[in-house]
Amino acid sequence: MTSKVNSQLQQTEIGAIPIDWKVKKIKEVAKINELNVDSSSDYKKMDYIDISSIKEGRVVEIKKILIDQAPTRAKRIVRDNDILISTVRPNLRHYAFIAKGSDRLIASTGFAVITAKGVNPQYLYYYVTSEDYIKYLAAIADTHTSTYPAFTPDIIETSLMPFPSLAEQEKIGKALFELDAKIELNIRTNHTLEAIGREFLKHWFVDFEFPNDIDAPYKTSGGEMVYSEKVGKEIPKGWRLGSIGDIVYVQAGFAFKSNELLENGNMGVVKIKNISNNVVDIKDTQYVSRETIAKLDRRFLIEPGSVLIAMTGSKVGKLGIVPRTDRKLWLNQRVGIFREKIDKGLYLIYLILTSNKYQRILKDRAFGTVQPNISCSDIESIELVLPPKENIAKFGLLFESFFQRIIGNLYENEKLSELRENLLPKLISGELRLNQFQKAIF
Repeated sequence: MTSKVNSQLQQTEIGAIPIDWKVKKIKEVAKINELNVDSSSDYKKMDYIDISSIKEGRVVEIKKILIDQAPTRAKRIVRDNDILISTVRPNLRHYAFIAKGSDRLIASTGFAVITAKGVNPQYLYYYVTSEDYIKYLAAIADTHTSTYPAFTPDIIETSLMPFPSLAEQEKIGKALFELDAKIELNIRTNHTLEAIGREFLKHWFVDFEFPNDIDAPYKTSGGEMVYSEKVGKEIPKGWRLGSIGDIVYVQAGFAFKSNELLENGNMGVVKIKNISNNVVDIKDTQYVSRETIAKLDRRFLIEPGSVLIAMTGSKVGKLGIVPRTDRKLWLNQRVGIFREKIDKGLYLIYLILTSNKYQRILKDRAFGTVQPNISCSDIESIELVLPPKENIAKFGLLFESFFQRIIGNLYENEKLSELRENLLPKLISGELRLNQFQKAIF
């Protein structure tokens, strides 16, 4: 883009914006909850999105259900380029942009479904999911008189937004969407790498087709199998029934006092809330002072590439990989970290414990009806068929390159997210215009 932009500003109800921009109410350029399922709808099946299905722009799950089995809240019809924002607890950031959906995509009535009419849908999405706008919705929701914070869709309809030309809206939306697309690509790549790792895990340690001394598959090449009374089936000679604790041990975190935690700093404390979708999200951490850290044993220091586990609450048993980061991280209480006993054994344990089977085992081992808990020894005592150390190390060496790629992608996403969070408010307010943005990037 080489054309000049007008750098003059005008004062408006929503603050200073470029003089060539306008201010409009969202209801002038968009409709909310325009289409709903009713008795005349001919749906037999639906692809259903509940509030828990999305988080900060990502659709985690779409449930395929029959219409007669659908919950009563499955009412909002969603079309391509629609925006979903949860009207309940908006501070939890359950929102997403549906670029391409199915012809039977239905959302919960807990969402406001926003359909752009006279505005670029991507630009509108970034405006209504910006930090300041979410804080605005959360502040209104907190005044709600029901048992939980919520707002009504008319709050969005009557709110004001900065309105550049449609051409500039398109450029802003595209620039931010491309950043999000790169972040999403890295996430999908990591999922693919883990899926490949699980296929190797099954091939080696379930089907017993790990490479023998001449790199041929063990079992089909005539590798000796022996019956194990403890396992209840034939296993390769030299293998035995063991436990997680034979490969790693689990170390619990430090009990920081509330008065030791700060809102800002460069030494973050990783809590259970930071563990999500096999990743440790380090952008929303509390911090500790250097004075507090000086008193700590360095075994509570978390290195990039570490694997953590939630040991209490609704996330009990969930694991997360720590990305590379420029800040120092420390382990909080009720978060465990895996330490290797066998070289490169961490990779095997990570793939085992994130599998559906072992996630169920971890959940079953957690005790406490109100607040489920699991101890270090509970985790370490989980049984598994244990190969010799050399097989564990060989598998670890194979998956290590995958794991390092995963960590690298997490680091890149951290930097891309920081760039996005820095650019988004400046672009949608006109503080930074597109020609300046492109110079900054290129």
